Amino acid sequence: MDDDGNLRRLVQSLGHDFNNLLTGILGAISLARQDMPAGSPAGEKLEQALITARRAGFLAQQLLALAGSRRAPLGNAATDVNAILLESRELLEGALPSASVLSYELLPALPPARVDPWDLQGICYCLVSNAGDALDDTPGVVTVSTGIDASRVWIEVKDTGPGIAAEHLPKVCDAFFTTRPSRRGLGLHFVRTTAEACAGEVRILSSSPGTSVRIFLPGG
Repeated sequence: MDDDGNLRRLVQSLGHDFNNLLTGILGAISLARQDMPAGSPAGEKLEQALITARRAGFLAQQLLALAGSRRAPLGNAATDVNAILLESRELLEGALPSASVLSYELLPALPPARVDPWDLQGICYCLVSNAGDALDDTPGVVTVSTGIDASRVWIEVKDTGPGIAAEHLPKVCDAFFTTRPSRRGLGLHFVRTTAEACAGEVRILSSSPGTSVRIFLPGG
């Protein structure tokens, strides 16, 4: 096997092992939280630990997508997209710079989408994190909205940042493509790979100011 093949196998192995370890950690934290009274300092610390562990899980998702090996989905069951977003609000707010504001515009009575809940949360985290990077330390707003288009459910993340240069738009979902040296360039690659695995689609529109990324998923 060539060097690229060996590296792919290594990334797959590490990603799966990391995911298995995180599953145990997430389970233990969740059980410990159940024993804590509401509003207790220890419970709040466990909540922060849970958020950090989930963020680590999203990194493992990105590695597996890069290696062409995704975590086995839960059958792409019918998922309440609005409920996942509401449950994830604190997690998503943590992905933004302190000067930014997270806003929700969720369509009431949104039909379910055929997507694994964990994959959906990972998609939303990557998109909000990217939007936060675009804003940097400049005050701005990241808006997460939902809607329907024929038989499909969509989720959109829009920022008020400077936008993406036209020459970069065709490449933003490529693995390792980034205009920020401190970043990995895996987030949008994961988003596209995961959406397409669900028979979905990614559309990106950018102007100055602002970028919007809309994910279309089959309705449930």
